Amino acid sequence: MDEWNTLETEHFKVMYVDTDDLKVFDRKITYGNKWYKRIPLEERLEKIYDKTRRMLGTKPPKKKIEILVHHNQEHLGATFTDTFLKNNSKICAWYNYHRNRICVNARTIANNILAHEIGHALTDHHFGQRPPRPRAEIIARYVGGRFR
Repeated sequence: MDEWNTLETEHFKVMYVDTDDLKVFDRKITYGNKWYKRIPLEERLEKIYDKTRRMLGTKPPKKKIEILVHHNQEHLGATFTDTFLKNNSKICAWYNYHRNRICVNARTIANNILAHEIGHALTDHHFGQRPPRPRAEIIARYVGGRFR
């Protein structure tokens, strides 16, 4: 098992194995601003979180949301298989309610994908249980669509 490093913000615990993966993740999370490199990653993540929470009108979860940054699609797919005991090699990110964890591929993550998954986290914890999957997906797609 690889050893995970951690970067913490007010609402997130970002976990990564290799600092190069964190650097790639950092370049991908731009918050739609051409000057994003001047804003620290922690601040950009919090801006996405705040905008998502305002859109949904939800209260913050009691625990920090974990973001596991995976090296590539193969690593992400293996984690999905280990977690859910089924194969999905094409998934680009997902949210696990029971662990309050978002899993992403550092190389394919984008603002809208991350916002979509944060939308799942905020919605699930706002209601204290998971809403029906079709409704939860509609809400998360709405959020993700506002970050293109």
